[in-house]
Amino acid sequence: MNSAHSLTTLFLLLVMTTSPAEAKTFDVETYVALNDVSETSTSPDRRFVAYTVTANDIEKDEQVSRVWMLATDSGASIPMTSPESSASSPKWSPDNRYLAVLSDRKDEKNQVWLLNRDGGDAVQLTDVKQGVSAFEWSPDGKRMLLLITDARPADLDEKKRPNPRPWVIDRLQFKQDYVGYLDRHRTHIYVLDVASRQMRQVTLGDYDDSAPAWSPDGTKIVFVSNRTDEPDRNYNSDLWIVDVTADNPEPLQLTTSPAEDDSPAWSPDGRSVVYRTKDEDIFQIYALPQLAVVDVATRETRTFDSLAEIQVFQPRFSRDGSSILAIAETRGEMNLVRISVRSGKVSKLVSGKNTVARFD
Repeated sequence: MNSAHSLTTLFLLLVMTTSPAEAKTFDVETYVALNDVSETSTSPDRRFVAYTVTANDIEKDEQVSRVWMLATDSGASIPMTSPESSASSPKWSPDNRYLAVLSDRKDEKNQVWLLNRDGGDAVQLTDVKQGVSAFEWSPDGKRMLLLITDARPADLDEKKRPNPRPWVIDRLQFKQDYVGYLDRHRTHIYVLDVASRQMRQVTLGDYDDSAPAWSPDGTKIVFVSNRTDEPDRNYNSDLWIVDVTADNPEPLQLTTSPAEDDSPAWSPDGRSVVYRTKDEDIFQIYALPQLAVVDVATRETRTFDSLAEIQVFQPRFSRDGSSILAIAETRGEMNLVRISVRSGKVSKLVSGKNTVARFD
């Protein structure tokens, strides 16, 4: 990668050792005092990096996340959001003017808010009763895709009930880590017009949709969904594409592997999608995902033998489309690598006893 043309922002978790004389007790108070840095987003002009800092509040027994902005020339950081409410998922608008974040500052439900880089009050962009799970700017900055879960009765109640409604379990997969009980309220993709605030739903059905990504021309969205007859009985998620310019958008299946496909990202020319795939429909912990590229027009898929024994994360194409950047895990180390699309040759961009959590 030529540093004169591209800036890669890395957050590394380094394991440091100290001599016995310098060792200090690592107790609960020390642990909760640690702040977690995540979700980096580099501005299109490469002058700023927005990121999320999560801190623990022992007295309130909760975590609070704030968005900060770092100047790449000086290294100076300033907070962009208040500690009074949580904010996360910073993403720059393509024209560099705005930083969009998810925040629960109004009613404990995450909404998309716009922060002007030059200052001023935050502007609320969405007002969804049940809140917004995730969002992405379109390439032209005029629209956003939103991930929204179907509204539950409790989301629509104007007043909070003194006693919560009972959970009705009618699914084989009825519980999930970090989520809790599952029901038939599914997560779907919406497209929001930023200027008019008009929102349009583009995926439907008794399925959950995730990991959406805009095509470079802004006409299509690739996403992950398990749309088999009985999705609770298998891990067979595939990649799907929906044309958001159509009057009645209908998702088209892009991959057909018998196991789990995830982490899609478009090539710069919009002709291919890089993603992770698995050969067997078994629990994901025991299957090693492989890097793959699928041709959008022909549906032909290619995997990389050079990465057969290496687990990769967050794959994406380089700006010129000639290589793929990804985090590779080998022997307990997680470093940034570059894979040639033509030859499959793997080159390390960052090496050592590191854990690269994210790059941008």
